[in-house]
Amino acid sequence: MFVIPAGRRSPRLEVAGFNRLNRMMGEAFGNLPAVSGNGSLLPATDIVEDETALTLTLELPGVRLEDVKLSFENDTLAVAATKERATGDETEQRTRFERTFGKFERRFSVPNTIESEKIEASMKDGVLTVVLPKSERSRSRQIEVKG
Repeated sequence: MFVIPAGRRSPRLEVAGFNRLNRMMGEAFGNLPAVSGNGSLLPATDIVEDETALTLTLELPGVRLEDVKLSFENDTLAVAATKERATGDETEQRTRFERTFGKFERRFSVPNTIESEKIEASMKDGVLTVVLPKSERSRSRQIEVKG
């Protein structure tokens, strides 16, 4: 099984193109934070599958736990969060802003073999981990052949 972001036709091509563009921009202007086309945050995400579950890990540095919202509906996991802009002293003169802030939402299409009532999420040190357990019927098993 493979989880792909909902609403995308070719995630590999999009990611490869974005990575290439980000690398070129980094060489020209210094490394830039990951943002989507509309300027909102686009957290790096790892997706790992084993026999019992799918695990999504999203990097959310600077996002407070209470600003993260997850929902699951129609085999789609939605992750939304808000990162507030850092405020400083009114007398400070800021000459450069590189940290991203704002809202984002990512949606992931997941197989219908996930037990949605058992999904668990935790956040530690700016990393959100979502575990989507597979149902027993979807797990592979050995079948004894009798003679």
